[in-house]
Amino acid sequence: AVALAGIPLAVASSRDVNAASADILVSYRNFGEVTLWGGDLAIEALLSNQWTAAVSGSFASDHFFKDKQDTNDEIVALNAPKFKGSASLGYRNTGLGFNGEIRVRHIGEFPVNSAPFIGIKCIVGEKGIQASDDDEPCVQAYTLVDLTLGYRLPMVRRVSAQLAVQNLFDKKYQSFLGVPEIGRFGLLRLNYQF
Repeated sequence: AVALAGIPLAVASSRDVNAASADILVSYRNFGEVTLWGGDLAIEALLSNQWTAAVSGSFASDHFFKDKQDTNDEIVALNAPKFKGSASLGYRNTGLGFNGEIRVRHIGEFPVNSAPFIGIKCIVGEKGIQASDDDEPCVQAYTLVDLTLGYRLPMVRRVSAQLAVQNLFDKKYQSFLGVPEIGRFGLLRLNYQF
């Protein structure tokens, strides 16, 4: 027989919780108040019957917050960049059955503090932040080019083919800490319109 008497057993609970038994509590710590502001802007222009141009951008006043009363340099990160934006140029010719778009996307550098992933080296020195040996680099900024081409097949009514290629030039990037690097991604679709 295996004896379990030597293994310590305990349950963490709180007198503040009205419960019938000693339940285990798992929760996030309340960080307190923060001030954050920002905005999104998107503009699309019809240049002609066939050409369109668009730009968009998103800005946040900050991408991390430090508890002013905390001496351990603990931070709460938005896990998103202060700035991201895109610009695109599109073409559509309904007579020929052809359409296309080229788009440039930019995502700025940002710190991460999510479960086991802590990448704050890009903000060391800001608001008195100090890095430890365990901290990883932040998510690096990246700029990508995407291409979409579509063609309505003349031999089959209501069927079109569309090719979408994200990251056209195969630039390796990491969109978040702990995920693999991503390269080019292509998708070919056949659409049937009912």
